[in-house]
Amino acid sequence: MKKTLKKIYHAIKHKFRLTQAIRNWQQAKLELVSNQVKRSMTEASAASAKKVLIYPSDLSTIIGALGDDAMISASLDQLKKTHPDLEVYMLCKPTSKDVVESLGYKSVAFPSLDLDAHPMFFKSLYESLSIDYLVVLGADIMDGYYGLTHPASALIAADLAAANGIKPIVLGFSFNKAPNKDLANFYKRLDQRLILNVRDDISLGRIRDFTTANSELVADVAFCLIPTTVPPDVKKWIEEQKNNGNQIVGFNVHPMLLKSASEENIQNIVESAVYSIKNLSENLKVSFLLLPHDYRGKNGDAICLQPIYERLKNDSKINAFFLEGKHRASVLKAIAGMLDGVVTGRMHLAIASLGMETPTMCITYQDKFEGLYRHFSLPNKLLLSPQTMMDKDTFTKELTDFVSELSTLKSIVSSKAPTVRSLSEKNFINL
Repeated sequence: MKKTLKKIYHAIKHKFRLTQAIRNWQQAKLELVSNQVKRSMTEASAASAKKVLIYPSDLSTIIGALGDDAMISASLDQLKKTHPDLEVYMLCKPTSKDVVESLGYKSVAFPSLDLDAHPMFFKSLYESLSIDYLVVLGADIMDGYYGLTHPASALIAADLAAANGIKPIVLGFSFNKAPNKDLANFYKRLDQRLILNVRDDISLGRIRDFTTANSELVADVAFCLIPTTVPPDVKKWIEEQKNNGNQIVGFNVHPMLLKSASEENIQNIVESAVYSIKNLSENLKVSFLLLPHDYRGKNGDAICLQPIYERLKNDSKINAFFLEGKHRASVLKAIAGMLDGVVTGRMHLAIASLGMETPTMCITYQDKFEGLYRHFSLPNKLLLSPQTMMDKDTFTKELTDFVSELSTLKSIVSSKAPTVRSLSEKNFINL
């Protein structure tokens, strides 16, 4: 009985807080308009845009996940085409100000607040900081998979920006088949000037079933990321492997393939990867470059990739290289362009690879990869479940088939890449 009453109490409390957050949001919007802080869109577009505020998907690490780095960097590349002197402000937790400033951005501390306090935070921010653009990293958080607060807050921030004459850009995001139902109350109240960019047609269909808010099909903004320079040691190793007649496959797995992965789960991932890489190395002329694409501690890729490499590095029959250190997303994209194929559990490493016209096989988590593959007309057999990956014999077969088909897959990816890049640029078409 006590458990039931406690559950009812928390449900009522949750509903009250959501109602209060929505009420405060609408009040903040009215005050922005009545105080005549709002600027007309004509005036805003005529002025030289000099400031952008970025709402990252991770307020702590900012670019600990290189997908976030890719989206932020690609967005700034696009904005600086017309505004080379753009000032960049970044929302972050107060404890992450040094991280932001080390990246060359200006920090805007976002204190830990209940959701009902977020509307007045953004109202005050927009009144005190004259910005021209708000860029929201939609990524894979806008369906509430990782929780309600962040996507609801991002929608409030974007909506109030539009009401204040700031141009909001919600970067292309994916939307899963089971969104948090409470988010519907936030989506339906969005300003009609706000366009939700959705990064694949499957997600577009889902969000249009979920809300009448304006939405358009784009491709992930990271396809616009400009690759930089491959580290000399990596370049040397790749060239040596190619001179020996080997195909080179980038390889990436990580703990987040399974929600709340246990030590046993991680060990199974490692065991299957080692078994499959050894098997392919014995039967095919192939080399493996282990590529971390996320540096977020216990969720980072090295948790799996480092022990895989330790098991492989002293085997003379295996050609393997582990990418040490931390690198920017633009570097990983440059590396991907030198490879024959990539196997990855990180969506933005897949985007980097496909953007460089490198065939990619993905180990999926959430249901967000299918839409990416539709952009390139790639077969769904290249999308493996974590369970398939951990079945070492099945994974070996799938990996072998993938390597044998790299030439054909390369032609498919190359034929679609220009169209996908154009779709990526659409994230900024309404500026």
